[in-house]
Amino acid sequence: MLFKQSIILAMCVLMVSGGLILFDESPCFIRPEYALPGIPKDPNNILNVTVPVECREGRISWHYPRGHLILSFPIIKKVQKNICFKDSLAGSYFTITELPSNTTIGPINHNYPSCTDVITDKDTRIKISASEYNVYFGQLLYSLQ
Repeated sequence: MLFKQSIILAMCVLMVSGGLILFDESPCFIRPEYALPGIPKDPNNILNVTVPVECREGRISWHYPRGHLILSFPIIKKVQKNICFKDSLAGSYFTITELPSNTTIGPINHNYPSCTDVITDKDTRIKISASEYNVYFGQLLYSLQ
């Protein structure tokens, strides 16, 4: 009986946490969407998203990732910052690159963040590339430090 209750509790927690992932309305929750319905056939498809200026941390949830996601982090004032990424759920399938230097950021994992070099005087663009393998979902956490 205790085993059955544990299974039911685990399923409820999973459903609630999944619901929070899908219905997060925060401006710092980035959920890229394709312009046309369906998954693009072009493996070099590019989605551009500007991260709101007020977002110091947030989550990127990409369903059926294909191609590249370009994130633009606008600078508010000239302050030193690093942009850090951490795996939340299957985020290790992504390759993260700082543009225009094409410097790879990583490895991406759950235990500690991987960060860009210090950026002081320009807007920053980050390219997140989907795996060549088809995956259902990938999620990363990001923060400006």
